[in-house]
Amino acid sequence: MGRVKAREEAAKARAKREGTIKKALDTIQAGIMSLRDAESAFEIPYSTLRGRLLGAKPHSIAHSKQQILTPTDEKAVVRLVTRLENCGFPPQIEH
Repeated sequence: MGRVKAREEAAKARAKREGTIKKALDTIQAGIMSLRDAESAFEIPYSTLRGRLLGAKPHSIAHSKQQILTPTDEKAVVRLVTRLENCGFPPQIEH
């Protein structure tokens, strides 16, 4: 499995996990389940749900200011490298 594919799969898994956390938080805030019940039902750690309820942000948002590239810039670089690879130019790192 290539690095790009592995990263894409990891990104999909993170997005799915964030969706599950969002559903759990919505269920808790609607009063349908308690925090402990949602922990078991959605298989999300208690500390994660409690932290989010108290205002903690997802890791990707909390650390976005520390990134060199914006998500848009990063996608543009990935598209460019992929396009060059498809044309037969291997990615090279110059020091």
